[in-house]
Amino acid sequence: MYSTETEIHDQAYQFFKQEAPEFLQTIETGLLCLREDRSTNNIHSIMRAAHSIKGGSASLNLEGIKTIAHQLEDVFRSLYRFEGEIDADVEGLMFQAYDCLRLPLMDQLQSGQYDSAAAIAAAEPVFEVLKLYLGDTDEDVELPTAAELGVDIVQIVFEGDVQQGLARLQNVLANPEGVPVAGEIRAQIEVFSGIGELLNLSGFKAIANATLQALEHNANNPILVGQVAVANFESARAEVLAGDRVQGGQPSPELIALTKSHSQVDQSPLSQTATISPLTISELTEEAPFEVDFDNADYWFQSLEDELNEIRLPDPNSQLELEAQTDLTSPIQG
Repeated sequence: MYSTETEIHDQAYQFFKQEAPEFLQTIETGLLCLREDRSTNNIHSIMRAAHSIKGGSASLNLEGIKTIAHQLEDVFRSLYRFEGEIDADVEGLMFQAYDCLRLPLMDQLQSGQYDSAAAIAAAEPVFEVLKLYLGDTDEDVELPTAAELGVDIVQIVFEGDVQQGLARLQNVLANPEGVPVAGEIRAQIEVFSGIGELLNLSGFKAIANATLQALEHNANNPILVGQVAVANFESARAEVLAGDRVQGGQPSPELIALTKSHSQVDQSPLSQTATISPLTISELTEEAPFEVDFDNADYWFQSLEDELNEIRLPDPNSQLELEAQTDLTSPIQG
């Protein structure tokens, strides 16, 4: 029997395998222009990419890669307040540090394994020399605020992460053969619930909670729940991109009907005549029995918290950000 734990692990690894090369490319591109472009945005971009690799590897127990990514993230973090010159020597060291992460990470992604001890041993002297140039690299360096970055965090999240999540859900619903559909939907919806929580969008969070409840009540028809949920999230996304920063949509009558047991509602939950309790939507913004614990949120939410600068740093070992993927990969070693 294909266990839920294995399903979640495979989803996480597939997502990491897809995203990690893009994060590496972001770092390389940023380093190539760092001497000419020491803007806050460029530094933030490469630091966030290293941070995301750190979180993803931590959630998959790739301890060596996590350690090196963490060191590289701290180096980039120190650049925010570094006032010295980034000359050819420092630039060369930066690329050496980047290779200390890139090489073992690509070994893992291409072969399913890497030499953790050797990778850490090769990285340590490089980071020690970088400290001589940059000073101590630690997590106490104050991060720039969203205002300093000149960005609208909500807009960025809904243009990027939310849109990508919806695309993954649509792919699962269009190609459900051999896919644990309910688990894939639930993993993505928990991420959406976290977005609603972190960005204070009660309606978006309510849609996520309603979807999770609907999955519980319609275990034999997760595709129907997924289709209704996607329609709700698409509508909510459109409202947010149009300027809503307060609510982020609300659960539709069709979705709320799916949260009821079969004895409570008509067997055709999409009926426009479904009777909805006036308290239902507000109740859905409260803690649900299967809602995630945000004090233990995973690496994806850490990236958002870096930008928001107001949320406590969570435990990177949680398994929230397990976006829906349809292909499974080799087992992980290292």
